[in-house]
Amino acid sequence: MLAAVVLAAAAAVLVVLLAPDRLGLADRTPVAQLVALRGLLALLLVGAGVLLVGVVGGWRQIATRAGLRRPGWPLPLALAALLALGGAAQAAVVAARGVDGSGPGPAADGELVVLSFNTFGVVPAGDLVALVEQQDADVTVLAETSGATAREVARALTDAGRPTTALAADATGTRVEGVALLVRDELGAYTQTTAGLPATELGTFAAVRAGAAEAMATTAETDPGADAGADRGADAGSHTDTASAVPTASTMHLGGDAPASDDAYPAYPARGGGLPGNAYTVDDAYTVDAHSGETPSSSGDTAYTIGAPRTVGVAATRTGVPAPDVVVAAHTRAPSAGSSMPDWRAHAEGIAEVCRSTPGAIVAGDLNATLDHPGLTDLRPCVDAAAATGAAGLGTWPADVPRLLAAPIDHVLVDGRAWRVTGFGVLPQVGSSDHRPVVAHLARR
Repeated sequence: MLAAVVLAAAAAVLVVLLAPDRLGLADRTPVAQLVALRGLLALLLVGAGVLLVGVVGGWRQIATRAGLRRPGWPLPLALAALLALGGAAQAAVVAARGVDGSGPGPAADGELVVLSFNTFGVVPAGDLVALVEQQDADVTVLAETSGATAREVARALTDAGRPTTALAADATGTRVEGVALLVRDELGAYTQTTAGLPATELGTFAAVRAGAAEAMATTAETDPGADAGADRGADAGSHTDTASAVPTASTMHLGGDAPASDDAYPAYPARGGGLPGNAYTVDDAYTVDAHSGETPSSSGDTAYTIGAPRTVGVAATRTGVPAPDVVVAAHTRAPSAGSSMPDWRAHAEGIAEVCRSTPGAIVAGDLNATLDHPGLTDLRPCVDAAAATGAAGLGTWPADVPRLLAAPIDHVLVDGRAWRVTGFGVLPQVGSSDHRPVVAHLARR
């Protein structure tokens, strides 16, 4: 009887860990934390089974020598087999999501390169410059990075022949740095807003390309159903409450000059209504003037050595790079304690909804959530770049463990109606950050 109860309890736990979303437990402690590390969980379960057999076998030998009653094998062996089966199931989930570590390779003409990296506030500007150059990134989201560091990187990139603008937002109520965004100037002018975004207090903001909002508003007025989810297929009804949102009123600065009109940029609907746009301080955009007289050269290689000497003038030779209309630079709360769980759920779901309901959006950053967690289990029509390329089983945190054992919590999400993911990679550890960078290559549909 006892054996049956033990095996049933163990089986129930393994089922919960295998499919927590179907049981409504993916956002509950400690399930949320455990399933984020499926690779490590698989290793621990198999290891526990092996250890159990070893311990029981050793105790049987000791009992025999001491003339004591030896424990039986049926229950330990059954339990060990169950643990091994649970570990294999976890490994199967990781494998199904993809463990392709080949990376995207050099970017091609017509591709946009999006880089995302939580620097933990400890990676120096020089290492970030080398990373951007070697990945040939057009858009770089830097979580836990100060505006000062971002501006230093922008200066160095411009000096190297890549005119770059740095946008940044401060975090509030926390000791971590905010979020920064680097955009190559050839993509156009971008200004930032927090309207309707989850108030993560960690610096999340959106950058909107000048003129894009007016075009979206015109499209919505002439064809209200144009972006209402025509390509969502059978799942169209699940998000119709926000899919057809039309740009709404608020105030922002375009081009760094005067306030724009009330319809200057699109709304970012969130579950339960719009969230305040002034939850934290937004730094002014910092643009570095391009230097002349430098000879550009290609820098598309994916292998690099941080700290290696850089050549001056590494502007990309790619042509036809598409400019995104909306880029959301995100950093959301982590499910680190019971008290943080409500905010974590709201932020993950809110960020996912931004991607779903904003035409042409790109959302990148440290989302502190995996594809098992709220909001990310069904992103349609949004697409997770790692999942689209068979690399969603590779983790980014912590950076000092193999990628198969790490949690894939750093993402690049894109509106699948506007963007096609052509490549994705989880990059080697950079500096002393506890996250690995990720890079995505995107092409317009």
